[in-house]
Amino acid sequence: MECLLQCHSCLRVEYEELIPFLTPFVHLLVSNNEGARLYGFRALANTLHLLIDFMDADGSGHMLSARSIEKELYMLCSELYPKD
Repeated sequence: MECLLQCHSCLRVEYEELIPFLTPFVHLLVSNNEGARLYGFRALANTLHLLIDFMDADGSGHMLSARSIEKELYMLCSELYPKD
């Protein structure tokens, strides 16, 4: 039974650590060929949601949904790569 519990333990990212954690992923997803056009944010958000517990900002112990992670990725990208 202990082995099963260990298999379900995930990396936990607190909300205040979310932006520094996601920043390298945003850089990887930005395509230089099309002037900072984005590809793969939904797939990345779904994968990260399965692997990592992203905690909500209110401190209630709830986790962010895959859709919320995707929104955070898009917002971070718009901050790092503003449209010309």
